[in-house]
Amino acid sequence: MEIIGLPELTNKQMEELCIDAEDAAREYIFSILPMKAVDRLDISVEVDGTKPLNLKVEVDLLLTSRIEDVDCANIVGKSVKEAFKAAKSS
Repeated sequence: MEIIGLPELTNKQMEELCIDAEDAAREYIFSILPMKAVDRLDISVEVDGTKPLNLKVEVDLLLTSRIEDVDCANIVGKSVKEAFKAAKSS
């Protein structure tokens, strides 16, 4: 969870922020991995509060058994950072 220094947002703006963050995480993962390498990808983005605005991003990534020598935790960590970056620039 991270606190983002954004002004108070409407419900629609919060929804758009979540969509932007989720898209950024997904785009990062698929810029590193081909779609056929991913067995499961679940991305959850939640906003809580108004001032301060708390953003929670969770990424669950499972690769197919054919994929070896890939640091999944590193990819997930960087995708979460991309999600926060996208949210801050929204």
